[in-house]
Amino acid sequence: MKIDTRKKLLRSLPIILLLGLVLLIFLNRDQLRQFIALTPGENVQQQAECNLGRQPCTAQVAGGEIEVALQPRPLHAMEQGQLRLHTQGIEIRGAQIDFTMADMDMGLNRFTLKPAGNGQWQAAITLPVCMQGSSEWIATLALEDAQGKHWQLRWPLTVAASASTAHQ
Repeated sequence: MKIDTRKKLLRSLPIILLLGLVLLIFLNRDQLRQFIALTPGENVQQQAECNLGRQPCTAQVAGGEIEVALQPRPLHAMEQGQLRLHTQGIEIRGAQIDFTMADMDMGLNRFTLKPAGNGQWQAAITLPVCMQGSSEWIATLALEDAQGKHWQLRWPLTVAASASTAHQ
C-alpha cells in the first residue's frame, strides 16, 4: 500500500510544482514585469567614462537626467551598500539594477530600487566575492518611464575585496 501512495505522489509532483510556479508568478507579477524590463531594448547606453565604484555617475535619459551613486565608496564585496538614484526631468515607474562580470558567471545579482519620494530611488545591495579575485563588475540600470518605455544604462564598477578577506 505504501508503494502505491508514493507512486501516486510522484506522478502528481510535476502538477504540484507547475501550480506552485503559476502562483509564484501571480504573486510576484510586479517583479516579473521589471525582470522583463531588463531584456535588451532599443534604449541602451554605455557609460564607460564613469566608474560607479569611484564616484556618482550621471546620464541623460528621455530628456531628463539621472544620477546613480553607491555608498560606501569603495563598495566591499559581501558587505551591504546603498544604491541611490536621483531623477530630474523624467518620471520613472520602475527601476532595477543588475550586476554582472564580463568573463564570469556570478549568479543573479539584481536589486529592485524602491521610490523614496522627490525623484529619489534606493536599494540595499550586497555583491558576492569572486573566487578568482576579480573586482571588475558591470552595473546595468533598467528604467521604465511613465510612458512605459524601457531604458538601460551600463557603467563599470570596481569593488574592493571584502574586509574579512582583505585582512587574511
